[in-house]
Amino acid sequence: MKILQIATKVPYPMKDGSRVGIFNLTKQYLKHGAEIHFAAPVDDEEIDPRFTSMVCFTPLPRIKGYSILGGIENLFSSRPYNMERYFVREGLDTLRSVYEKGSFDFIHVDHLHMAPYGIALKGMFGAKVALREHNFESHIMGRVSQHATNPVMKWYARLQYSRMLRFESEVLGKVDLVLPISGVDEKKMKDLVPRMHSFVVPAGVDIEKFIPSSDPASDRVLFLSSFDWLPNTDGFRFYMRNVVPALRERAPHIRTLIAGKATDRLPRSEIAEGCDVIGYVDDFNKFASMASVAVIPLRIGSGIRIKLLELMALGMAVVSTSVGAEGIEVEDGKHLLIADSPEKIAEKIVLLSSSPDLRRRLGENARRLVSEKYTWDSVGQKLIEACGTLS
Repeated sequence: MKILQIATKVPYPMKDGSRVGIFNLTKQYLKHGAEIHFAAPVDDEEIDPRFTSMVCFTPLPRIKGYSILGGIENLFSSRPYNMERYFVREGLDTLRSVYEKGSFDFIHVDHLHMAPYGIALKGMFGAKVALREHNFESHIMGRVSQHATNPVMKWYARLQYSRMLRFESEVLGKVDLVLPISGVDEKKMKDLVPRMHSFVVPAGVDIEKFIPSSDPASDRVLFLSSFDWLPNTDGFRFYMRNVVPALRERAPHIRTLIAGKATDRLPRSEIAEGCDVIGYVDDFNKFASMASVAVIPLRIGSGIRIKLLELMALGMAVVSTSVGAEGIEVEDGKHLLIADSPEKIAEKIVLLSSSPDLRRRLGENARRLVSEKYTWDSVGQKLIEACGTLS
């Protein structure tokens, strides 16, 4: 099996959930004997040879950055701004050359952003195209428009939402196979495009790499995220402005540890009292002893939070919003606690901080669920089964 994989980024090192998802799908293809020709935009960062030694790598032109001018110019376009930035004519020329030299069984596209490349190659060569939808982008943009408070930003978000709906529905109808990351996303997509051919392939973890702690700090709560993505920065502001005051009113001794990628971009003026920024931690297992509770305060999102699966694999007790837990087969009160209002989130954090038996039970159930349904090996089996429907 020979596959041309087109992605939004080079996935290694795995610094965020998107990279984790892309890398592990590539790894599963390789594990099942596929030959991968991988193409992605590159910037000034050095490409890690540990990844390029695994695949035949082709660099694509860097994506255009966000700018006020770019946003204004996009007003005269029919495509949503965050999709338009990724398509570059030189990139298509590069991919056309790669495809002409190879004999590919199909094209795997990671993320809706790169789908125009796959669809263009399908038109040129009759290629089969599988689109991995790591998120249902229209749903995310819809939630952004709902939560925007600035009138101008709300208007712009609604404009982008209407464009995203049109763009995503067109793409889902043109590709040969859609690989949603959850059944929740698949249902929403099929409501938009009933004729869509799809196969759910979830995300996963290498559970043997995660080691639960027997003695976590009971007066600490972990807020782990990648703070260079709009849904996560919205969750950060929601937590700082609404949840932390409610938490400090109930239990002022509990401190929040803010960790993950791009914490240096967080405005220090918005870091609430009782919170400490610890930055990026390269060894995920260190989190298990840092805090007894983890919180996922997302209000905007789609797909699956790989960070949640990883926290569950660590056996941590988690408080999540409904959006944060969406797409994963968890039960409130069995695998984690779900709360959506600031007061309820704070209440659940305090409850878990003072209840070691409840934390242990939730953590054990969560880790068991991950081991049964969300390992990368089980995901790989579904991926290969899904791609078999392309022939």
